[in-house]
Amino acid sequence: MERIVIAGGGIMGSCIAYHLALAGAAEAVTVLEPDPTYEFAATPRAVGGIRLQHALRENVEMSLYGDQVYSAFAEHVRGGKVEFGKAVESIRQDGDDAPAVVRCADGSSYDFERLIVTTPQPAFAKAAGLPADDTVWKNQYLGATCFVLELDRSAIPYYWLNINEPDFPFLAVVEHTRMIDPSVYGGRHILYVGNYVERDDWRFTTEPGELLTRFLPYLRRVNPDFDASWVQDWHFSKAPFAQPVVTPAYRALIPAHETPMSRVTLATMAQIYPQDRGQSYSVELAREVTASLGLR
Repeated sequence: MERIVIAGGGIMGSCIAYHLALAGAAEAVTVLEPDPTYEFAATPRAVGGIRLQHALRENVEMSLYGDQVYSAFAEHVRGGKVEFGKAVESIRQDGDDAPAVVRCADGSSYDFERLIVTTPQPAFAKAAGLPADDTVWKNQYLGATCFVLELDRSAIPYYWLNINEPDFPFLAVVEHTRMIDPSVYGGRHILYVGNYVERDDWRFTTEPGELLTRFLPYLRRVNPDFDASWVQDWHFSKAPFAQPVVTPAYRALIPAHETPMSRVTLATMAQIYPQDRGQSYSVELAREVTASLGLR
């Protein structure tokens, strides 16, 4: 039986595994992550995942360093295991003394002495078969969409432009290369076009190529000279549980790290409060969780 498994290799899962490794427990750790490339993993598909959009150069440089560590994650936890292609379908524990059992979509099954779940709360609630009135189901999330456009020239004279016009289909235009020199990206200018929307919203469900076509007239409203020919390449990502919706009752709805299963611990970005999500707070939460398990 494995000692510790972490379901989800995003920023929370990676932070926890990293700090467990620093505490000398690398040999005991297994990380389950469905996507071997991390291209479609939860963290990089959110607008605020590995965040490179900041108002201060120092924050950008720190994030770039964090990206380097994250990209070489397996090297930093030598002795543990990272299992790719493992989409978790169910989590069960039959009695306090029984192991936590994780079953994956590919039919594989794992028994663990300790399970740390870092997926969005609804994903955990579904996998654990928690009742509909459980607190883990209560908090709501917005999805995130993000275009990354590779342009042959600058689109805006600013780094970050918030869009407040209610008829616009996106809420932020960020020219990353106003902070980082375009030479880092082969001379191309990198423009983020991001939004937080409901998961049934047309901006979340529309095919990306069509969505970009529908966005272009609004980019021309931002810059009347903007032309589709400026776009040399583009990338699109979306994440269904990117931004918790904070309400006046939010604090009371934050679930504890302890779960109904004695060997299962929950550690998610949605448990960070009152601060907004961020890598620094993820590290702090990772330290808190590893300490609570007696591994620091």
